Amino acid sequence: MVLKEVIEAVPVFETIEKKEKFLIVLSALSLRLISLPKAAELMEMNKEALLNFLDANRLVLDDLKSKIRGQVKGEIRGRVSIDEGTKINENSVIKGPAIIGKNCIIKNSYIGPYTSVGNQCSIINSEVEDSVVMEGAKLINAENITDSMIGRGAVIEKNKTLPKGSKFVIGDNSWVRI
Repeated sequence: MVLKEVIEAVPVFETIEKKEKFLIVLSALSLRLISLPKAAELMEMNKEALLNFLDANRLVLDDLKSKIRGQVKGEIRGRVSIDEGTKINENSVIKGPAIIGKNCIIKNSYIGPYTSVGNQCSIINSEVEDSVVMEGAKLINAENITDSMIGRGAVIEKNKTLPKGSKFVIGDNSWVRI
């Protein structure tokens, strides 16, 4: 990754401290000293930071080298890295650049380009692309998720009970588009 491209894309921050923190986290990320989920945690996501983080994720994945250490029965297209203990069933498609962490379950799902999935995630009957799914998150019958950051331990599941309305538990400084 060319860190210069990332630095030039850094927006104007309210304070020098916030800009410096952003640059330090991106530098550590580009040197692979920290993971994408850890970088997101350190940057204290808000809408502006999320958009910048997704741009940084794209730049990091542009330099990804393929490495398959998990059990893959599905289809792999492009540059994909899958860590040990991860299981991908025959009805799943992973289209790179994409990275999937350790001990994940990908079943009947599509993982699209520019997606980073943390360790111990479950993605079942769902589609996700151009997103970061952090450690322990679960996407179950979640349909199509794009341009998103899914937090650690978060669960996105299609509501099958009545009433059929959307149900949320949303933390401070969150941004939801439905």
